[in-house]
Amino acid sequence: DPIKKKVALARKYPGGEGPNHLELKTWVADHPSCIGLPIGSAPHVEHLFASGDCVDIAFRLPNGDWTAVEIETTTPFPGAQQVIKYRALLAAQQGWFLDTQRVKGVLVAWDYEVADLPFCTKYGIESWQCRDGGQGLGQN
Repeated sequence: DPIKKKVALARKYPGGEGPNHLELKTWVADHPSCIGLPIGSAPHVEHLFASGDCVDIAFRLPNGDWTAVEIETTTPFPGAQQVIKYRALLAAQQGWFLDTQRVKGVLVAWDYEVADLPFCTKYGIESWQCRDGGQGLGQN
């Protein structure tokens, strides 16, 4: 529903989505291998959930698994918390248990604070560093 998606996007980006965020999100959607996803992974940009939440990119992998990807260009920590929520919402949307291994969460940021990475590790979130829409530099 286009109206529900507009409402969700307005809630997610109250001041509008910044050009840097949009550029990095578009680049990752077009290059899933930069974050370790297999060839043939299908991006669903601004994937909308029945809750009204919207994940930056939900990739459907060739084997039917899913990956929730949140993009952050300034402050990664809130995105790490959002990944936990989106991973659970994707699992529920598919009718899978919340602890399924069929859905993973990924946080993509231009840079990370030292405190961000232990949080990601603790909650099973892959963290990828991409500078200026460039190549993913690895995970935690």
